[in-house]
Amino acid sequence: MTGERAASRPEVLAIIPARGGSKGLPRKNALMLGDRPLVAWSVSVARAARNITRVVVSTDDPEIADIAREYGAEVPFLRPAHLSGDRADVGLALQHIRNGLFERERYRPLGQVVLYPTHPFRRRSTIEHLVDTLLAGYETVSTVRRIDTPQERFFCEEGGLLHPYGEAEVAMALAPHVRTYGYCYGRYLDFSAAGHYQHVLTDPVELIDIDAEEDLELARKVLEHNLFDFEL
Repeated sequence: MTGERAASRPEVLAIIPARGGSKGLPRKNALMLGDRPLVAWSVSVARAARNITRVVVSTDDPEIADIAREYGAEVPFLRPAHLSGDRADVGLALQHIRNGLFERERYRPLGQVVLYPTHPFRRRSTIEHLVDTLLAGYETVSTVRRIDTPQERFFCEEGGLLHPYGEAEVAMALAPHVRTYGYCYGRYLDFSAAGHYQHVLTDPVELIDIDAEEDLELARKVLEHNLFDFEL
């Protein structure tokens, strides 16, 4: 990180975790989607975002590392095997990247965003909005999607007792029906931040998450019929 770069804008590191293995769709991060491999879509939107200053891919796979570099991301070192299995803690893999950059360069970003490569249909404006929100002082920003939950099948604990989820006095105290989604997750790496911001994704194309062959085919149909504006 140069002094000029640090003075011009806050350092925000985008990390794209893209290991070589995959149970549902073998080597999915290197598979072609349109004119580029899957991982390259996340690299492209991260590099296009005006408020992301550095894009790094965390991978254990030399082929994915080469793809990432071809599209403009950094792969300063490969992820070790113990952080690359199906049950590996992705949080430790992110920490591995940050620690490695600090040890080598004394690089310490103000913010970090994580973009999982299985979400190819991201809008640059959405990513920029989330990063701006993070830099405004939130501890975390994240994307969520709405879910349908049959309230009568769920219970909440209150005062040592279980109450049906649909009871009015309990439901009023609960968060809306959403779940976290790997489209984007950001952390402010400074203790002065507070609060958590959630951005609800509603576009069905943005919500496409490639985990199986049918997901990849759906994504290819989106491209074939020009159903998404990438804003790159």
